[in-house]
Amino acid sequence: MSTLQETDTREYSMDQHYQIGDQIEHPCFGTGKVIANLKKGKIEVNFDKIGVRTLVTNYKS
Repeated sequence: MSTLQETDTREYSMDQHYQIGDQIEHPCFGTGKVIANLKKGKIEVNFDKIGVRTLVTNYKS
C-alpha cells in the first residue's frame, strides 16, 4: 500500500513560488513551513530551529 505524504519538503530557491503550508529546506536556516505570503515577492517561514524569517521569492534578476 502506497501512502502519500501531506507535504513534501522543497529546496528553497529565490525564483520559486510558495504557498502557505509549503515545507522548505533552506541551506542556512534548515527546515521550515511557509506561514504567510507578504508583499509581492516575500514570504514568512517558521523555521524549526530559529523561528520566523522573511524570505524573498519569485525574484527575477
